[in-house]
Parts: sequence; structure tokens; C-alpha cells
Amino acid sequence: MGLVQCDRHGRQDNTWVCDHVYPAMKADSPLKIELWREFLWNIWACEECIRTRRLPVLETMDENALNDDLFGPTCVACFNEWRNSTQNAASASP
Repeated sequence: MGLVQCDRHGRQDNTWVCDHVYPAMKADSPLKIELWREFLWNIWACEECIRTRRLPVLETMDENALNDDLFGPTCVACFNEWRNSTQNAASASP
């Protein structure tokens, strides 16, 4: 797991998220996400990315296959705050 310098939380561990999560976090809006991959770090992806981007089969993927255009690091504290405050709403939406 790497570190990021967060404006709110200082130096923090990171988690990786698909590019749809950033705007949802900024707007504090719900988004259905899944823990898509867990190896050296967690990678969270929204349902749309998992379905439409045809993400690689997890068992055959290694860390070199991670595409930085699809995923990026974010502060784990910010991510957990957003996830904890919005995921009940995301789960309730169709």
C-alpha cells in the first residue's frame, strides 16, 4: 500500500478507485461500488466499470496489468468517510 498526501488528513495510506468514484466523493453522492481486487492494495470499482470496461479476470491479473487510466489512488480516510456516509443510499437505489 502506498501513501498519499491528503489536504484534510495529511500522509495517509491509499486505496485505488475507478475514475467514477472521484466525482462521487467530491459531491458526497452515492455510487454503487464493489471491492474489485485485493492484492497489494484494495481496488474499488463501480458497477458500470466492472460491467462495461470488461475488467480482467482477477485470478489472471497481476499488479502490472493495472491501468492507471482507469484507476487512481485516493486517501483511504477520505474514501472510508465517503463510503460510510453514502453506501446505504447507494444500496437502496435501483
